[in-house]
Amino acid sequence: MDNTSGRRWARTFLGIALFVSVVGNIGHTVLADSEISLWLRVPGAVVWPFFTFGGIEIVVRMVWERSFTHRLGRNIILLPAIPAAITSYQHLYSLLLMMGEERFIASIGPLAIDGMMIGCTMVLLFTRPGTPPADVEPALQRLEALALDQTMG
Repeated sequence: MDNTSGRRWARTFLGIALFVSVVGNIGHTVLADSEISLWLRVPGAVVWPFFTFGGIEIVVRMVWERSFTHRLGRNIILLPAIPAAITSYQHLYSLLLMMGEERFIASIGPLAIDGMMIGCTMVLLFTRPGTPPADVEPALQRLEALALDQTMG
């Protein structure tokens, strides 16, 4: 099965979602009232989507073991990623309200952007070349164990 075209679309929309999130966070920062210079606020606005994106990519793409150290590492990565996602969501939500959107649309719009980032990352993870589907791996392990038993016995 060739997933090249689908993976290309997933990679493209992952980039688009990150771009839209960054632009939205910058837009909110530019339009929000503040006495702090834009030169200081804009770099701060860019941090939130990139920390969200980085956290998603690391958590999803790592091959995690069932160990204390891996759970600790995963939680430490999520520690900045979750508040960054919430902050980014709030900025996009506020931006949509400033633009005159209804509260319902302002509430679900940011979820579409972050959902696209998460979904595209998952697609890229689960369709990477050389990785058997999740339900095939246990069957392959049983076959290998059976073959080993037959050669030894």
